[in-house]
Amino acid sequence: MFSRFLNPFKIAARGVYLVELFGHAVILYLRYRWKIGDLDNAFRKYAEMYVKIASREKGALIKLGQLASLRVDVFPDIVSEILAHLQDRVEPRPFSEVSDQLKHELGFGWRKLFGSFDKDAIAAASLGQVHRATLISGEEVAVKILYPGIEKTVWLDLACARCALWAFNFVTISDLRLVFLEIKTSILREMNYEIEADVAEEIAGNLSRDEKLAKKIKVPKIYRETSRTRILTMEFISGAPLREFVTSSQGSKEAKSTVFWMVRAFLHQMFVDGLFHCDPHPGNLLIDSEQRIVLLDFGMNKRISDRLREGLRMNVWATMRRDPRAYAKSLEKAGMIGSKDLQAVQKVAEVMFDPEYFNLTPKEFAGLDFSRYLRRMRFELRKVKSFVLPDGVVMWFRSFSLLLTFGAELAPGMRPVDILAPHMAHYLAEEANRVT
Repeated sequence: MFSRFLNPFKIAARGVYLVELFGHAVILYLRYRWKIGDLDNAFRKYAEMYVKIASREKGALIKLGQLASLRVDVFPDIVSEILAHLQDRVEPRPFSEVSDQLKHELGFGWRKLFGSFDKDAIAAASLGQVHRATLISGEEVAVKILYPGIEKTVWLDLACARCALWAFNFVTISDLRLVFLEIKTSILREMNYEIEADVAEEIAGNLSRDEKLAKKIKVPKIYRETSRTRILTMEFISGAPLREFVTSSQGSKEAKSTVFWMVRAFLHQMFVDGLFHCDPHPGNLLIDSEQRIVLLDFGMNKRISDRLREGLRMNVWATMRRDPRAYAKSLEKAGMIGSKDLQAVQKVAEVMFDPEYFNLTPKEFAGLDFSRYLRRMRFELRKVKSFVLPDGVVMWFRSFSLLLTFGAELAPGMRPVDILAPHMAHYLAEEANRVT
């Protein structure tokens, strides 16, 4: 059972290492403020170092890097670009380590709860790994196990990140302390598999109420008898990775339909239910033998208020129409700005809707130099004085960005507005019907 606790020397060593890592970020910030040296090269080297370290050290560093890649209002574009390559995939730990977690959560007789248990992990991430097994009843299951001792490393990572974000708080229009609180809450919730089980069942119920989505989307069944805070047992569903299926049938009716229903499933969560899966990346999506899209891994999830949900839906609609005034009003509706900043936000939107940078395909996006665009954006953003980030908005935009990125990857040549258009029409019509 000693493997459940980290060696105090390892904790101390990690602490020193993290202080150095995040302390270097503060130094880079000061160089950025005072324009000292070759900044592009310095930021590039630091981002590359961060990705290397995070991939090796695991814990919260991977997730912090992923979220930081979305904050173009804070970090230089070269940092965001490199951090975007950070993948939440790591080498699994030996079964001898994670078996301690099974003993602790299910008892020393845990093997009697399963007909068979594969010691080789079928998937691994920054916080835990998944093993295939069968129950005594013969049902095939996937058992998700939280790494022993991971809570300690995560708390240490978050403490260091909080110190680093304090410095960057002075160069952003939003209070990064609020951003950090939301990130912290999300990561800590992700380490509680009882919460994940509740969310998976609720999202499954929400999607099932839409007759068409119920036929196209599958959420694995949760087995409560063999699930605990750090152990999650769910239905094992065999299937092909969604990306492989769509790529192999590129351009076919089935491929187009799959992309359509994938986007619809996530937008339904985000625009209708208010409780949504926050991690729609390729590793969390399969296509089963009935050509249903299987949603996996509900650890990263968020529930938002009705006001924020409606404001964000208005925001997406305004963006699609390239309407700066409606864009500003949507942020006011969402509680993100005050009325005195409507004009300033309109100016921000005008930069966003520049035809040179707006609604690009992945290929077009990759070929552009965004340095001028980002300078213009940051210049206008600093004129916004009342900007706040309501609870849930960071995770909402993370999920929305990942969804659009993956959707565009699966449908080459399609632009973001083209991907969203049929769905937005659907949800706006639903809203009009509810009002009338």
